[in-house]
Amino acid sequence: MINKEKNKEYQKRYRKKNKSKILEKQREFYKNNKKKHIKEVRKWQDKNKQKVRNYKRKYKIKERKTEAYKEKKKIWDYAYRNLKPLLIKKYKKCQKCDSKENLELHHIEYKNNLDNVMLLCKSCHLKIHKLNKIKKRKRDKKGRLI
Repeated sequence: MINKEKNKEYQKRYRKKNKSKILEKQREFYKNNKKKHIKEVRKWQDKNKQKVRNYKRKYKIKERKTEAYKEKKKIWDYAYRNLKPLLIKKYKKCQKCDSKENLELHHIEYKNNLDNVMLLCKSCHLKIHKLNKIKKRKRDKKGRLI
């Protein structure tokens, strides 16, 4: 027990003193063994799924505050304040299935005009986004999903 504790203390002191050397060795290893490094990272992520989830939750907030996100948020806010009432008056129902409940706006492109926004019910809106994700997936020469 005493040897293990001394060894841990020694390792901590060594890491503090040689932090730059250790980081340099890690960078070199990563440059020379990218595939091996990625495999090791994936193994660690599989073993520590809860830690990965917590990390993603913690830093997701910071990722959303990019300039692109702020710009989209401005457009979205403008659309919901100004365009949604106009579209509801104009169409009064979902433009796909004619439902009158749970109406939402779908941006074709993020621009502030009526031509780039559709009025859809929640289920149609989700279907469109799922189709867009499937279309963006990579396919092989025979058209199969990779």
